[in-house]
Amino acid sequence: MARLPLALLLVVAACVSTAAPSPTSVVPVGDGPRVVSGATTTVVGADAALRRFAECMQEGGVDGAEPRVDATGRVVLADLVKTNDVADPVFRRALQRCGGVLVDAGLLTVADDAELASALRDDLRQFTSCMRTEGVEAFPAPLPSFDGTGPAFDPEAIPYEDADLAAALEVCRARIAGG
Repeated sequence: MARLPLALLLVVAACVSTAAPSPTSVVPVGDGPRVVSGATTTVVGADAALRRFAECMQEGGVDGAEPRVDATGRVVLADLVKTNDVADPVFRRALQRCGGVLVDAGLLTVADDAELASALRDDLRQFTSCMRTEGVEAFPAPLPSFDGTGPAFDPEAIPYEDADLAAALEVCRARIAGG
């Protein structure tokens, strides 16, 4: 079973969940995602959505935001978060602004894979426990409705200002997601 880089996905999902609509929207449709802009619709694949995401992140001040898709069609976010400080406001703003491209393209969903969704829910609970053990006592419990496309945690409840957040994220990412 392919596993998502959990800790990374959690941060992305939390940031993306409050994203404002982008000027173009990528909508998954039977024969592939479609970009809808005004009155036109264009079929795009995962590669195009990933390029749009990387361009948007770069415009937002984040370089090296070029995730790839694994063999199952899910986006691999490990490199993105490993090379950026997730507590950095510039990173969070760019991710909030651009993450919707990945969500709209269906690249983050686990709803169609019951086994993966169950494993993800277990990992979310372990991740929360780890974050609290590592000193981020106010880290929220996961939202039961998380399916990879909405928030894993209440974005307003994540204590970004907690001095222990970055270190705890590193420890817990390695412990839970092996990353």
